[in-house]
Amino acid sequence: MQKWMILFVIVMLAVSVSIAADNESSRIKTSQGDKALIFTVGGLGSFDLDGQLAGLVMYPDENAFSSDELKGIGVKTFLSDNMALRLGFGYETMTRTDEGDEGDHTLTYSVMAIMPALEYHLYQSGPVSIYTGAGLFYASMSSSTEVPDSDEQKMSASTMGFAGLLGAEFYPWKSVSFAAEYWLGYMSGSSKMEYGDEEVDGPKLSALGTNSFGVMIGFHW
Repeated sequence: MQKWMILFVIVMLAVSVSIAADNESSRIKTSQGDKALIFTVGGLGSFDLDGQLAGLVMYPDENAFSSDELKGIGVKTFLSDNMALRLGFGYETMTRTDEGDEGDHTLTYSVMAIMPALEYHLYQSGPVSIYTGAGLFYASMSSSTEVPDSDEQKMSASTMGFAGLLGAEFYPWKSVSFAAEYWLGYMSGSSKMEYGDEEVDGPKLSALGTNSFGVMIGFHW
């Protein structure tokens, strides 16, 4: 009896594996009209979900320059079979006010970024789809400081860029995928400082190179 139970379990496992293999390609959602919400996955030490990359903003500092990733809402829709339009958009504004005897000290900060991209899925093998594409982005950042009996100080920076991309998307389940990408791109940025009526242009910044982006998780319907 025990031998028959072991044989039954082995047969059922073999059938399950066979069915799973047959259905691997049907998990891939790259048909016209398919849509997805996109998030990024945090590191293994602090696993969490974050927004989709919407752009990068560069600004000068004491060393050379710094850049910040801006994240926000991420969506994807397939315009035709294997061809998808992807969009990342992020916006945030913050204000801090410190009350004092001589008046309020106010700091305002805001960022905005938008990144459209096209994906073209080239090759599918089992639950994996290899794709290429291209994207561009625009990002801006601004801040202002107001203190009593002093001119308002403002800083603004903007960055534009474009890139080609190569990625792989893995579908462990029908409505969920994980993806990672390589980027080859260029971006340029500028900044400006304002002290009352006086304006000072910052240095022109540019960068060219490769980068990797991921892991992204998509929830498809």
